[in-house]
Amino acid sequence: MLLFVNRALFFNGMQESNEKEIEVKGPGDLKPDVFEKILRYIYTGSLTIDILETETIKDILRAASFFCMAELIDEIMAFLKKSFKADLVKWSMDMLPFIHAHLTDKFKEDCFLELEKEPDRVLTLKESLSHFDMTLFAELIRRDTFCATESKIFNAVLIWIRYWISEKKADSSSFKPLLDCVRLQHIPDHNLLAEISNCKLFEHGQILDAMRVKKLPTAEERQDRGYDDFSSKG
Repeated sequence: MLLFVNRALFFNGMQESNEKEIEVKGPGDLKPDVFEKILRYIYTGSLTIDILETETIKDILRAASFFCMAELIDEIMAFLKKSFKADLVKWSMDMLPFIHAHLTDKFKEDCFLELEKEPDRVLTLKESLSHFDMTLFAELIRRDTFCATESKIFNAVLIWIRYWISEKKADSSSFKPLLDCVRLQHIPDHNLLAEISNCKLFEHGQILDAMRVKKLPTAEERQDRGYDDFSSKG
């Protein structure tokens, strides 16, 4: 396997400068055809993306991330966003788990910003949400700028938890970091006392504390989600 690597290995007195052969390891699942495309990009500066299948593009992105090829990653991501501009919210939902696992936070933030444009719709994309791990889902709903109504956020969290218990055999006691991102103080009192209390996911003291916090005078104290006037948002 040949690949251009840091020239310091050969010219700065490092051990490799005296070796006749150097092994450069790539990611363990690197496919030959993907590496061929990476090499072609190195030599020509171009890559035909529009004829590639989605999984192949993801494989190239994984390899490009491993080899720190930022320019190639930027080109591919720009192409994908342009190709899916008709529905960037759905594209961002489907790509976020991959980006979260393999690319830099810059691209994850770009996706979050797209999702914030239609937060209530995001919570209805249940199949896409089911592929979020708990860390990613919590990171999304923890954002002050994710301004969906809190009841819808809670319902989406509840559906996600039930799916992960049923399909992923997750331990029901492991969801506290996600539940802590639900701002109970923004849920109407009648829902707090009925639906939230009955779901058994929150302690009674948390519900009483939420009812106290929602009466605090400032948005900062209430931890509002970007609302100028929470009292009108129900």
